[in-house]
Amino acid sequence: MDVFTQAEIVNIASQYRTINYTYAAAVTLVVYDSLILFRREVNHIYSGPRSLAKWIYVLIKVMGLTMFSHDFYTYYTPHKESTEPNRYDGFPTTISRITGVGLFEVGDTAIIKTLLVMRLRALYRNHRGVTIILCITTAIELMSTTYAYVMAGLNNQWYVVVPDPLPGCTLGPQNTMTHFRSPVVAWSTRLASNSLELLFLLYGLYRCLKGSESYFKKGWGHMRQIAPVLYVFYRDGTMFYIPIFVLSAIGFVGSIDTRIVTHLSCANWEAWLAIAYYICGTRLILNIYSAGTEFTTSMITQHVSSVAFNHGSGTESDESDDGYTNLPKTALDMSQRHETSSVTV
Repeated sequence: MDVFTQAEIVNIASQYRTINYTYAAAVTLVVYDSLILFRREVNHIYSGPRSLAKWIYVLIKVMGLTMFSHDFYTYYTPHKESTEPNRYDGFPTTISRITGVGLFEVGDTAIIKTLLVMRLRALYRNHRGVTIILCITTAIELMSTTYAYVMAGLNNQWYVVVPDPLPGCTLGPQNTMTHFRSPVVAWSTRLASNSLELLFLLYGLYRCLKGSESYFKKGWGHMRQIAPVLYVFYRDGTMFYIPIFVLSAIGFVGSIDTRIVTHLSCANWEAWLAIAYYICGTRLILNIYSAGTEFTTSMITQHVSSVAFNHGSGTESDESDDGYTNLPKTALDMSQRHETSSVTV
């Protein structure tokens, strides 16, 4: 096992820092997302009777913004080399990392992952086997993330104190990499979990498109038939698994090869994944309220026209008129529409 010198450790740690325009892009994205959702938040969340979903939405907002504020602050925090290791001095650092960043990271992810799992299992009509598989993979993913933060916090007691972005990127003098495999463990389990969820999503999408034979086998000529189905999958929330999977894959590659992270000029994949979860979670709840459905009921089998879509103009009541007035009643009726049109022609 390789042993790293103090200079090599600081050099490795510096590779895990983002550059200024990445920081600016992250802040801009979060602020822009909050602004464009503000009107819908007022109409659906901050007005009317209180409900559990509304409280969950507020909790996601608070936890997400708190976590982002911490991560963004550490972007400009210079690396600090450790002095004489001391367990007592390191203990507050451990508590700060685990409860401050780790708790918000794991807690926020757990809430949003639960909502996404409910949407995916609803696509399969709450099938018991699918539910068990999704719950197991989600639990493993969350436990690996918790492990990564715990190991990072414990190692802060003895080694170089390196601020965020990635948990487990604190490396100490004359220390092997044995205790610093936590990022690889966390990202590998995330990738495995999100890959399985993506397969469930793609298979569900395939089933909806299979009857009309409007998938890629027929080429781009059937995009008019595909678009309504993709639209409903997006509003249903199941499409959110795609950006999460992409970020998990990039984060996994970055955890095993720091050169890839450096070349992409974005080391903080942990924060970017959290931003993706934050955006997906808030939009998911708002979409559910706009459609007037429940988390345990899939929109795929509901009227397409009931899924509101805001063009950016008009009143809230006009959101249901989304330009798809001539669509079939449900996404699963695509096959019936295709068969009818082929007979007519």
